[in-house]
Amino acid sequence: MPANKKETTKTSKKPVSSGKKSSVIDGNKKKIKNTSNQDVSKNTIKKSSILVKTSAVKKRVSKSPNLKTKANNTKTSPNSSKKNRSVNKKKESYALSYFILIALVSISSIIVIYIFHMFPKKIAGEIKKTLVSVYNPIIFEDTDATILIKLKKKPDNNENYEFYERINNEYGFEAKFEKIAAIDDKGINKITFYKNGRKNENINDVYIYWDEKSVIDGKKIVTNDLKNNAEKSKISNDKNAVQKNEKLKEYIEIKKSKEMKLEKKEKSITENSPVKNEVKNIAVKKKEKPKVESSAKICIIIDDVGYAYGSTEKFLALGFPLTFAIIPDMPLSDKYYEMITAHNYDVIAHIPMEPQKGRQYVEKNGLFTDMTDSEIKSRVEKIFAKYPKAIGANNHMGSKAVTDGKLMNALISVLAENNKIWIDSMTNHNSLSKEMTAIYKMPYYDRDVFLDNEKDVISIRKSMDRLVYEAKRNKFAIGIGHAQSDNLAVVLKEYYDKRDALGIEFVDLK
Repeated sequence: MPANKKETTKTSKKPVSSGKKSSVIDGNKKKIKNTSNQDVSKNTIKKSSILVKTSAVKKRVSKSPNLKTKANNTKTSPNSSKKNRSVNKKKESYALSYFILIALVSISSIIVIYIFHMFPKKIAGEIKKTLVSVYNPIIFEDTDATILIKLKKKPDNNENYEFYERINNEYGFEAKFEKIAAIDDKGINKITFYKNGRKNENINDVYIYWDEKSVIDGKKIVTNDLKNNAEKSKISNDKNAVQKNEKLKEYIEIKKSKEMKLEKKEKSITENSPVKNEVKNIAVKKKEKPKVESSAKICIIIDDVGYAYGSTEKFLALGFPLTFAIIPDMPLSDKYYEMITAHNYDVIAHIPMEPQKGRQYVEKNGLFTDMTDSEIKSRVEKIFAKYPKAIGANNHMGSKAVTDGKLMNALISVLAENNKIWIDSMTNHNSLSKEMTAIYKMPYYDRDVFLDNEKDVISIRKSMDRLVYEAKRNKFAIGIGHAQSDNLAVVLKEYYDKRDALGIEFVDLK
């Protein structure tokens, strides 16, 4: 029994049928495993192929921009010539536009120059012709600032109306007539030109001066003053007139022969001048009777007094007649005024006045062309209130002011009311001083020679020779020097010491 049991146990453990089935199952399992492995492998292959494809695609995608740029480069390279052509065309168009712009600018500038420069000059020339044809003046003077015409008689209303109508109809201008001054048979009118209610600055103002006493029985009489002025202007305009004048040459030769001894001592006179030794000792002006009955009279005016020029005392030490022109309100004006008047020298006001170069060069309290009559008169009256012993005035600069009729009328009228004299420094030969002083019946004085335009001794001596010649020719001459000139005091002392030999007399301005 036990044996059978063992057998049964063995058989139970290893049955035949169960073994076959297990093998089948095992085989199926193996098949399943194999199939599963095959599927896995296929999946892996698919995945790997997908990965390969995606990587390839990524590579292609990553490479695609470079490919595009390369393609673009390959595309642009043949089209670069076209672009260059277009750029060149643009440059040419720009150059053409610049050329057209420059041409337009040049044409417009020419038009502007013609309209604002050439055309006004042409119109001004035509207006001058109209003035001459309507008024028929005996004197016509045209300067940069004004036009001055002198008539035989006062212009009547018919002449003024004719001129007004012609200017208005032919050129479209309005002529404004203004009465500057009129006394008895003398007077001055001013004509100003307007366009559309605005003053035209391109056409100079016109001053019409008349003096009916200069015409008798229809014949024009030229006064001695006019003759003298005409001769003076000719001499001043011709720099070599003095050398060309034979009489002056003879005079110079005679003077040289008389002064041989003095010429040998020139160096010693210059070095040991009594003026230098007498700077601290201001001399009282002497009153001397002329030793020569028919001597020519010379008046010396020293301008620019008032600044801190040490040479002013040298002139005060000379002791013979001199006239000092003080610029008002300068650092030493009051001091020198007291010194000059205390030692009996004549003093005048050296009034700053507007020059052509601009008002910025004028000292304070000057006279300007844009001032009103009341402003001018008030300023002049204040000057004489401060320096009451001043016998008159002359102009400091003033090349523009002396040609302005309105300013000169106000100035001369104040001087006439206060019994003062006027001396024109002649900074402008077109000054209205002569006409204005004639209207107010004042004596007319003007400068004959500037003594120290050149500051060296030799040049000043030549100027003094010219002044002596003018004094001999006209019996009287005015020379103007300046306080800052050291050598002038030395030369004046020389000529004063030899005044008898020269036949001259130093006199006051009065």
